[in-house]
Amino acid sequence: MRTDMKPAPFTYLRARTRAEVDEALTEFPDAALLAGGQSLLPQLNERRIRPAALVDVNALQDEPEHPSWDGDGLRIGPIVRQAALERSPEVARHAPLLATALRKVAYPAVRSRGTLVGALAHAHPRSELPATFVLLGGTVQVRSSGGTRKVEAGELFTGPCRTSLRPGEWIEGVNIPGASPTAGFGLAEFSRRGADFALCGAVARADQGRISLVWFGRGATPRPHSLPGTSHQPLAARIAQHVREMPHFDGGDAAYHHHLASSLAMRAVRQALKEASPSDDPR
Repeated sequence: MRTDMKPAPFTYLRARTRAEVDEALTEFPDAALLAGGQSLLPQLNERRIRPAALVDVNALQDEPEHPSWDGDGLRIGPIVRQAALERSPEVARHAPLLATALRKVAYPAVRSRGTLVGALAHAHPRSELPATFVLLGGTVQVRSSGGTRKVEAGELFTGPCRTSLRPGEWIEGVNIPGASPTAGFGLAEFSRRGADFALCGAVARADQGRISLVWFGRGATPRPHSLPGTSHQPLAARIAQHVREMPHFDGGDAAYHHHLASSLAMRAVRQALKEASPSDDPR
């Protein structure tokens, strides 16, 4: 990778209200939004993307800097930093898996600037956060000058670093429902170096005899997989069967990736079962 590259020319716009973001995206539908910039700036410098404009949302007025709990779910705005989520008692209480996943993201300095909204919009297939968002059944509030709409987690991601957002749309907030008090969660991943994107990983939930799994770094997009709670087939065999049915999007040794995905998923499931009600163990 060259280190002397700079972004292609673009128009810089600093939005102070959400309406100003809408106006900027109406004028420049392919504009990039800047919040933390941890994913965006390398793409700009390497000219993997060449947006006509860069819309800075860091100066949005009256925007919350911390998540809030409204009785049904966590509300997370566009400039809430990952570090604020990581330290939030509300996140620890209502979405403990999210707190766990955040601690796996890069370094503290990165999390002090990066946002959850930005990570979901970036949709990196090896990131813990989209997979966690899918497993927890979150939704995003998408807006544009034409109005707003809600997008379910399973409908947001369409491919590696691709989402279903339309030109002129942006994510103005995230909602994550509270976890069941009987549920247990687990996360396991493997990376070549600490704080790198994981080569592969899995997040799991066990609740009332049901087990759900989402892999990251295995498929092109995070998708939920359910394991039957009552089966004569051993749990490890059921996990391996799901892995065999998933195409690996990034090449490499198929047998190695199959073993890695199966082993990590089993580790995540065991952790989830350990945290859940004792009656949830279907092995």
